[in-house]
Amino acid sequence: MTSVSAAFDSAVAPDVVRTGVHVVTVTHNSASTIEAYFAGIEACAADIAGVTIVDNASTDDTLDRVRAALQGASVPVEVIENENSGFAGGYYAASCSSVQRGLPVLCLNPDVALAEGAVDAMLDVLDSFPDAAVVTVPLVGIDGSPDTASRRRLPTLGASMLYSVLGRLTPSRLRYNRREADAAPMLSTRAGRPVNVLQATTGALMLVAADFRTLDEGVFDRDYWMYGEDLQLCADAAASGRRVLIVEVAPSVHVKGVSSGRPRSHRSNRAFHDAMYRYAQKNLVRHPVMLHGLRLGVEAHFVLTEAKAFPVRLRSRAAARV
Repeated sequence: MTSVSAAFDSAVAPDVVRTGVHVVTVTHNSASTIEAYFAGIEACAADIAGVTIVDNASTDDTLDRVRAALQGASVPVEVIENENSGFAGGYYAASCSSVQRGLPVLCLNPDVALAEGAVDAMLDVLDSFPDAAVVTVPLVGIDGSPDTASRRRLPTLGASMLYSVLGRLTPSRLRYNRREADAAPMLSTRAGRPVNVLQATTGALMLVAADFRTLDEGVFDRDYWMYGEDLQLCADAAASGRRVLIVEVAPSVHVKGVSSGRPRSHRSNRAFHDAMYRYAQKNLVRHPVMLHGLRLGVEAHFVLTEAKAFPVRLRSRAAARV
């Protein structure tokens, strides 16, 4: 297991028994969004039993900002300092959390600000549909545009191979994260909230049913360092006959690219391409010749994106030194 050191910081006595969700957040150089993140936590505090924040070796003042925010927190918050074991590894590090077991886990990125009522709405879905494995709410960017990652399709073999070669040049209709036309709600919760069925959603905001995955067993597949683990979780849900649902309520805000950078850092870019290959290997391709061809396509695309990103990174570093 990942080596961690933990400290319990809270404005609420640890022996207070609460019901609701267990929020787990993995941070890495996330200082710029911490205040908005905690504002979202407070907006949904009535439905949150506790929060576990795993910091993956931030080099900025993320931890300082987290601890400053704890002074006004109305829910228990536990901070775990972790080595940078990746996104899935960070969630596994949360298995040592002292928050009570048996609760649904709300996977929440530090760059997401929950809208008021979002957690209540997701819990309503879990109460209404026992076969729900993953529940989410709509996400938008800071400009109000829909976050396409919150409504995704599971990758197919053909689309994966095409994207491994063309990347962003892949026609939008063939991408796994293509924006779907808004459909008429197909389901309704007990409280009357409209719900749609998805193939996949993003790990930035997903409520995972307690009888589907737990922190102790690992919410996400640790074969993925970063990227792809959320798609794998949704694929696992489909394989087990469970559903991924989105409740159509007011959207939460997702500020993307805070930890990975824009363009992605070399390590994040490497992880993205490894995840692309690993998902296909686990779910789509069995023949070794096809796997070899896919690997070559992924590597070629990685080299191309690195060549394009290199001068941008150089300019960014030069500007930071001025």
